Amino acid sequence: MSRIIRLESSNVKRLKAVAIDPEPIINRIGGENGAGKSSLLDSIAMALSGGELTDAPLRQGEKKGSIRVTLDDGITIKRTFSAAGGTTLSISNAEGLKYPSPQAMLDKLTGKLCFDPFAFTRLGAKDQAAALKRLVDLDFSAMDAARAATYNERTLFNRENDRALMELEKLPFFPFSPDSPVSTMGLMGQLQAIQTHNSQVFTLGSKCSDAQESYDDGAKGVVTFQEEIAKLEATLVKKRAALVDQQATTATHKTTLDAAKLALDSFVKQDDGPVKTALAGASETNQKVQANQVRDAAQKLIATRESRVAQLTQTIQSIDDQKAVQLAAVKFPIEGLSFTDGGVTYKGLPFSEASTAEKIRISVAMGAALNPKLRVMIVRDGSLLDKKSMALLADLAFQHQLQVFIEVAGDGAGCEIVIEDGEVKGVASDSSETPAFDAEDNG
Repeated sequence: MSRIIRLESSNVKRLKAVAIDPEPIINRIGGENGAGKSSLLDSIAMALSGGELTDAPLRQGEKKGSIRVTLDDGITIKRTFSAAGGTTLSISNAEGLKYPSPQAMLDKLTGKLCFDPFAFTRLGAKDQAAALKRLVDLDFSAMDAARAATYNERTLFNRENDRALMELEKLPFFPFSPDSPVSTMGLMGQLQAIQTHNSQVFTLGSKCSDAQESYDDGAKGVVTFQEEIAKLEATLVKKRAALVDQQATTATHKTTLDAAKLALDSFVKQDDGPVKTALAGASETNQKVQANQVRDAAQKLIATRESRVAQLTQTIQSIDDQKAVQLAAVKFPIEGLSFTDGGVTYKGLPFSEASTAEKIRISVAMGAALNPKLRVMIVRDGSLLDKKSMALLADLAFQHQLQVFIEVAGDGAGCEIVIEDGEVKGVASDSSETPAFDAEDNG
């Protein structure tokens, strides 16, 4: 674990020339607004992380600036700036050997929350959860993506089912209708067969009428012939012969008439009323059957969606169970610390509901855990900390072996370092105190 034992900064933002040997634990940096307190903290940040470089690192009017940080393990970090916007970085070890990839070396030393332990409290809920996941080396991105996709699919199915249920309620239903449509073609066939059968009454009646007429004509002929026989005895033989013929013919007609009457009497007329009634109601019945079939199809579709929703719910629960198992196996920096999809939780409650002291403990522990090598932290809003919070921060810094630089606005009373007009108060600004870099350092 490394700390800063020497900081030299020249022409950085509001600083003129500063050289300090900070305390190993707490370093309160005091001074009036605009004196250069923030510039001193910026010097630490810019030296230790290229990601913290500002657009205008140089003091106004200067052509070159520089920062040198020496760590207690012998590592020296040097960064220079030019008015043209260029910057150089070099890192050497205790023996003076330079690292070929200085930025990669810095990345190994520093963490994203290492400079400001309270940066964690200023993050949004999702960013806090993401930082905690990185800390405990949990990556739920694939499971979260799968869960989100499953959740969205389930939402879609539920929305479609709700709409389908509303439409189902509007569909008519006829509980006493048959399951299948009535065949109107079949009924028409039955009606035609009955009508064809019954039409034989006319044919038989016509035959009976014809036979009756023939019989009546024959009877009249008999009378006529009898009268003629009486009048025409002379022609009796001839007429008797004709009579015989006529009687024979009449007998034939009588036989035909008897047969026609017998057929007419034995014919049974079929009742077509039920078929006509069924045919008249077939259209209405079929409409009800069709309506019931539409409703049944809608109910089956709803059942299918409900089954899919149940499967999706089971998938979501499985993902949540897997995450819960992994979370249960993780060792967090503070007991009771965890996270959900909504953000970080502490003792089962959202992090935002934690007390100030709890937030300080969690934030410092997070910063320390995210940066186990370089134990340097920066607190930019130290003036917002009351005495209890400041004492707690000092206690936590000692527990975690952290070197904390705290910016405090005011006259600097009680501070380890006081900045005044870009310099350390009480230190003469001469060439012996001004940090200098040789040509090799600048190159």
